[in-house]
Amino acid sequence: MLESYLIQRLRDPTKDIRESNFKNGSNGGISYGIFGNLSSICTFDFMNNDEFRYSVINRGIEKIIKYSSEGKGSSGIIELSSPIHYICEKDQKRKVKGLIQRLNNNEDKLKLKEPTLLQESLENPEEARIKGWFELNKGFMFFLDQEMYKRTVDLFRI
Repeated sequence: MLESYLIQRLRDPTKDIRESNFKNGSNGGISYGIFGNLSSICTFDFMNNDEFRYSVINRGIEKIIKYSSEGKGSSGIIELSSPIHYICEKDQKRKVKGLIQRLNNNEDKLKLKEPTLLQESLENPEEARIKGWFELNKGFMFFLDQEMYKRTVDLFRI
């Protein structure tokens, strides 16, 4: 069973991105190069917790870059009330699907630092504010928004 603690919520990209929420790479936070590429795909939802601000974001991105560059990236769909697309390392696929299912069934039983709001997003997918999620410690992402998913797959070449 895959345990998770830090899952960053993702929204549609906007021009009001608060880069100050993510210190630059020289200070241990997200680097502007990576931020620039991702900012055209998604906006990081404000999580109101310092653990989401610093180098953990870079480490999560670096994990995705590493496994995708080694040809170990995988993507797929899990059918919930709406399809959820995901990217992860090939050998984690079953565990990632299981975690997404547990988030859908009863997120409150998991020991997350902040709520994912997955269930709320699935209730009305067309109007959902949260369109994707980035598991920062394990380095995988999952999406309600198919366009956000496709652009992320292209970015990381998975």
